[in-house]
Amino acid sequence: WDADFERKALSWIAAMTGEHIPPDLPMYDALKSGVLLCRAVNKIRPNLIQNIGTKALGMVERENISQYLLACQKLGMQQSDLFTISDLHDRRYLPGVLHNVMALAKVAESMSNMGMMPKTPRTTAAVSRAREVVERKLLCVQ
Repeated sequence: WDADFERKALSWIAAMTGEHIPPDLPMYDALKSGVLLCRAVNKIRPNLIQNIGTKALGMVERENISQYLLACQKLGMQQSDLFTISDLHDRRYLPGVLHNVMALAKVAESMSNMGMMPKTPRTTAAVSRAREVVERKLLCVQ
């Protein structure tokens, strides 16, 4: 598990959404409710997810994650870049969740480059940060 990569992914989500994520908060705790994931998608394509549940109930959190995964598909994300609800909510496979977040960052970068994403200072900075994170990770793999 690459804790530095996890921090960078959460930093991208924070930059994209404008939400504060404490630096010591584990990825699972930050993303388990699905709220931040849904908000990140809505920054890429506004209102793609209409209703984001904010109650701390398992059923609501699972519905948020489900909506997020459907939104990822609508954004054109490959099946191999998705995870299952249980991968996140039940901590079954968090590396798959981390992979998905970085795939979302690449989608955001691509859509931004094609002018298909609202450009704000926040999203522009987040896309730049995503590019740096993805490039560093690729260098580590080589």
